[in-house]
Amino acid sequence: MQIKFLSISILLFSLNANALETDNYLMWNRELKDSSEKINKFLVSEIQNALNATNKKKIFQDCETVTNNIAAKFMSYFIDKNPLENYLKASLKHDEIYPGNGDYITNSIYRDPYRFYVPAFGLSPNVQVKDIYFGTDKLTHFSSTGRRYFNHYLKQIKDGMSDLDAQRSAVLFGIKNETSILGYWSSGVYSYGDVEANYQGFLFYKKMCFDKTETFLTQNEAGKWKLASLPDINEYVSPYWDETFNLSYRLPVNWDKVAPVIKERYCPMINDAAVVERMDYYHHYPHNSFSLELVRELQGTGFEGTPIPETTQSITKLCGI
Repeated sequence: MQIKFLSISILLFSLNANALETDNYLMWNRELKDSSEKINKFLVSEIQNALNATNKKKIFQDCETVTNNIAAKFMSYFIDKNPLENYLKASLKHDEIYPGNGDYITNSIYRDPYRFYVPAFGLSPNVQVKDIYFGTDKLTHFSSTGRRYFNHYLKQIKDGMSDLDAQRSAVLFGIKNETSILGYWSSGVYSYGDVEANYQGFLFYKKMCFDKTETFLTQNEAGKWKLASLPDINEYVSPYWDETFNLSYRLPVNWDKVAPVIKERYCPMINDAAVVERMDYYHHYPHNSFSLELVRELQGTGFEGTPIPETTQSITKLCGI
């Protein structure tokens, strides 16, 4: 067991893994102020820093290179060490992030630690954008794993794949990670919220200078890059980042631990006006993506890599509704 733990840990660290979990149920009776302005400020600042460094170099920097220079500003080099996530934890006020300081785990659905993950690394706190609540870990997936999607996509394009097939391959790459290093192996949780955040991060990087309709960057005749338009996190966040709406699948051994907590604490709240209003807002939110469509397609075929949490782990079934 110790050897297995050590080998998995080394693998996680060496791959810049971002495997933190979050508890979105804690936000069912709480509200936070919107954090989009601060998120955007950080995104723009780091992009500009990357461009400044790129433009100082005398050699020509193509679109792929400059995008990866930017992505390097957001990479996770260790679990719980993502620049964007840590910036928010340090800069957001008490009415913008929850929980702040204190013992998060014992108040969460993960109070009964599972596998080896929770006691070692804690949990990601919650923030709000556009009245959508999600863990800061989704921004790590957006900014860090989104880069992996982007580079996987480009490799497939170079190998002759069509745009859609390359995107499909990138999403399947992310799905494989959820069934291994970034999901089952690290925490026992397969997060569909992570898969969607990954894809939105891919779109963010693709829009730097590869998008056919609009790009964030332009390059002048001298080869210098500059921001032509500013990224906005509001374009990427959706209710599918909230794991109380877009349910995660937990390995049975872990579901058996969190289910009693959900049943005891949140079944009595499921019909509260604020919870009903939030879920109704989520259900009617106009959002779709290639990744969401592919996940639904695979679930419809019974693909082993896309388990359906609603069949056995739905809170409505747990609460007898």
